[in-house]
Amino acid sequence: MSDKFTIINLLNKLAVEQKLTWKIKSAYGNGLGKNLLEILIYSLPQQIRKGQIVFESVTGEVVAVQYSGYKSAAAENVVDMLLDVINFEKHRKAADGDLKKAVSAY
Repeated sequence: MSDKFTIINLLNKLAVEQKLTWKIKSAYGNGLGKNLLEILIYSLPQQIRKGQIVFESVTGEVVAVQYSGYKSAAAENVVDMLLDVINFEKHRKAADGDLKKAVSAY
């Protein structure tokens, strides 16, 4: 897949900004060129799984997504899906900050 460096850079960006860690592993291979990769995303320091994205290794097509709190439809390819997750986490972090400010002001 030509986007492998983009995927890694987006995962690293997500990890640094949101204090997460990630790993990619093979989820399925049929020996005929159909290979699925699985991205697992964990929160730090508890190592609790926050998300899982399964995608086709050659085309980048997203097959399945589970991400804590994410309710939108999955994007078609893995790069778009990671951008959606980064945006989702930024909005969630901003909402949490606004809530903390409101509580402390009360």
